[in-house]
Amino acid sequence: MSEQIVVRLAQKEDYEKVMEILSDTANWLNHKGSTQWSDLLAGEDVHNIKSAIENKEVYLVRQQAVLIGMFALWKRQSEWDQLLWGGKPINNVSYLHRLTLTKSAHGQKLGVQLINSALDTAKQNKINRVRLDCLADNQYLNELYKNSGFQLKATDKKADMFNSNFYNLYEILI
Repeated sequence: MSEQIVVRLAQKEDYEKVMEILSDTANWLNHKGSTQWSDLLAGEDVHNIKSAIENKEVYLVRQQAVLIGMFALWKRQSEWDQLLWGGKPINNVSYLHRLTLTKSAHGQKLGVQLINSALDTAKQNKINRVRLDCLADNQYLNELYKNSGFQLKATDKKADMFNSNFYNLYEILI
């Protein structure tokens, strides 16, 4: 029996919950030794989730009425995306950011379902290409994206303006 996944747009009143999910994940990553999302631990949000909620680009994901995660689908390149992907505009593309499971959903192999929810949402929004980036040295995420059908487009890209990490860029046609 398939457990029903429901995706809905985050509303302004969801902002605190969204930030709680992101902060929990940033802390979890930090405890694992990762510097990913360290901006959140420093009290910053390089992806400006509040504005993304207002722009109707942040989604909450539930499975059988239990919140399991969230993601953001940017309709246009952010400054971050421009640094990594270049500034050339492309039609019908979304940039996937802040894909994360809630603390209670970790370890339940729900990552693929969360990715599929994001891709289904993009398709419903008439988007035919989704791009994302991840830390180049995060073997787990790189494998997860490849196994989910994303194609590796570039390796070891940098966003020097934000940090000194290296990133891999992925894209999928849907």
